[in-house]
Amino acid sequence: MDRTSWLVLVILSTVLVLAGVFTWWLLDQSTIDYAETSAATVLQVTDGEYQDDAGQSVSLLPIETDYLLITTWASWSPFTAADLSTLAQVAEQFSGQSLRVIAMNRAEPVTQAKRALVGLPTVSPAVELIYDPVDHFYRSIGGYAMPETVIFDRRGDIVIHERRQLNQIELVTILEELLK
Repeated sequence: MDRTSWLVLVILSTVLVLAGVFTWWLLDQSTIDYAETSAATVLQVTDGEYQDDAGQSVSLLPIETDYLLITTWASWSPFTAADLSTLAQVAEQFSGQSLRVIAMNRAEPVTQAKRALVGLPTVSPAVELIYDPVDHFYRSIGGYAMPETVIFDRRGDIVIHERRQLNQIELVTILEELLK
């Protein structure tokens, strides 16, 4: 390699490292301090913010169970079918316990989200399907991965926030620990 090629390689490497550092810094700035987070900041909603299958307004507050589990999904996510299936199985397993389980569609018109559900296994009645067409919830938790699973306690404090797909064993283990 001649001197010019080495110089170009060094410059490109430096630019990539700086872009990575800037991205990390930017993501770090946009996250919420979860130690200080409560229902008043993350779960604040206005009437009409979230919708159910019938198009009716849904509120996440007050939390009337010991725990509120919300997993985000979207029609474009390759994890949606597996996530909804896992969520349904787990919700059935913990049915009757003090747990509210929500599958929150993010940033899609309700009609588009419903079309994505056609052909997928039926989601359990133990899972509430809620639609967030303006992406309020995802933005309020500082979301950047798909899916995001958040578990709130009765006070509205975040006790678990996973920014990845959870398998059934992981989710069951987390819930068993919380609900014991």
